[in-house]
Amino acid sequence: MTSTSQQVGFAIYKLADSTIRTSQVVSTSLDSIVLSSVPFLTMKDIKAYYWSTHLFVANSHIDSEFSKMKYWGGQSSGLPFVVVVNQTRIYLGTFWWPYSSSKPQVPYIWTDAPSPYRINRENSSTEPDKRNDPRIYEALLSAGVLQE
Repeated sequence: MTSTSQQVGFAIYKLADSTIRTSQVVSTSLDSIVLSSVPFLTMKDIKAYYWSTHLFVANSHIDSEFSKMKYWGGQSSGLPFVVVVNQTRIYLGTFWWPYSSSKPQVPYIWTDAPSPYRINRENSSTEPDKRNDPRIYEALLSAGVLQE
């Protein structure tokens, strides 16, 4: 990652190449995915994160970004993002549009949902829930935004 990604704490990064879809990187090593030099969302954008439901309340800047994304006309295969904590890539997720006929294989955020936003669990009951990584919990707790 670049020097702008050297921030401490929780962040969500889109990919550097905005034409790549989630289906194209779902089997790719997280370390080989090229992230945007600027995070989409950081802890300074989060007002509250509710751990038990993975709902989060964001500031108006993020609300505006989600609003733009809703009307962007995204792809049915999702727009990938990577959750990062203290420079460590934790998991791949996707921004997902409700008109997609397929189901996300990674954690996802609906693009048309109003705030608060939710990082939903992937559609697999056999895999461990990546959203519950203790490094994410600790970063949100340290930032003072974690709600149990």
